[in-house]
Amino acid sequence: MRIVWDLDGVIRDLNGYIARLYGGAYPTRWNYTCGNGKSIYETVSENLDILKDSPPTAYCEVLKKHIDYPEFWTSQPEHWRPYTNAWLDKHIGVYKVHFLKCEQKEKELKACIDTVLIEDSPNFKSYKNILLIDRPYNQDVDNVMRIFGTKHLDNLISMMKGDKV
Repeated sequence: MRIVWDLDGVIRDLNGYIARLYGGAYPTRWNYTCGNGKSIYETVSENLDILKDSPPTAYCEVLKKHIDYPEFWTSQPEHWRPYTNAWLDKHIGVYKVHFLKCEQKEKELKACIDTVLIEDSPNFKSYKNILLIDRPYNQDVDNVMRIFGTKHLDNLISMMKGDKV
């Protein structure tokens, strides 16, 4: 079983960091306005250092515990990518990253039936082979395997790898 990871909202705490920088609360909607009155895209594009300065989530430790050479599928505009790579270099070290939009992730999942994606986006047509990190902004997603914390994810990965839980 191959496990691949989304980045923002799963391994990198972009939303939490922006809320700390500009005020406001953790988002309850997918497309939200930050405390500075701008969208996430506008906020990050005006301060690209956010991408390399955001802290890892607690799920990052679960990844590091189980995966020596993680693979990321993340949607990033072209001008964000060098900063995202710098973040991955600092917090992950050795990794593989593919910059894929939601539709491209879905296509890859259909082609690779032995792959599981750990994701937080509420925008997929199908959640087959997706483990959804439970977030306030994805509560409307039905028929999905939700991850309710680091211990839950740790146990699931252990089971997928055949480790004793």
